[in-house]
Amino acid sequence: MKENYKNAYAEYGAGSGGELKEKGLFPPKMASYGSSSRMIYRLCKDIADFHFEYKLPTKIGGVANLDGFAEKDNSYIFVEAKCREPYGKKAHLIESKYKELYSYINNSGCNLKIKTIDNGAKIEVAFSVNECEILRFDIKQMICHLLGIAVKLLNMPTDKKVSFVFLCYNPKLIEILDEKKKKAVYETYDQMCDECSKIDFKALFEVIAKYLHQEMNVGYATKAEIDTMISNFSFSLCDQDSMLSIF
Repeated sequence: MKENYKNAYAEYGAGSGGELKEKGLFPPKMASYGSSSRMIYRLCKDIADFHFEYKLPTKIGGVANLDGFAEKDNSYIFVEAKCREPYGKKAHLIESKYKELYSYINNSGCNLKIKTIDNGAKIEVAFSVNECEILRFDIKQMICHLLGIAVKLLNMPTDKKVSFVFLCYNPKLIEILDEKKKKAVYETYDQMCDECSKIDFKALFEVIAKYLHQEMNVGYATKAEIDTMISNFSFSLCDQDSMLSIF
């Protein structure tokens, strides 16, 4: 990477994840076959003008760190990559500064419901859609990413298509010999995909954009421009085989 993809090397070096840093006797994170950064790098390193470790201010919770971004003639493409992440436990505590936004989302027309319970300096959260609890899909991070995208677009209105690509490694495309482990992995992956399919991401993006614009006075976009950006927003779930068809 350092020799052949210098821009990517610089972007990963400047990223907040420490993907290229060794830790004592341990190699960098991207040396792991299970690294989502490694996966997206190998898939997208030859795409013209593709950027890794793309940072967007969220106005509420600091900076959103997306795994990838590309601007095309007619579209913005934002990418988040997952490999091992759906198989780990998700934290249920978040900083209290998100409470007003979460309440706003919960009371909106979006199908995502959010229950919050005060827990000292933080709040405990539970997400659901039509009584189905969201456990494997990282919806907290998704909300953060949508905040970052909305802030960018409210400050720089556009009539381009706005695509969010959720790239998740599909374990069904490789051979898993241990039947017990294969069953557990497949069930978790299917659950994550099912949860993802239930969420109305366009409606969620609309609620977030309107919250930032109406409640926090973010940006310069007019109502007509905001309506256009919301209409142009789309979400897609891809795997390592279907990802490149987006470009």
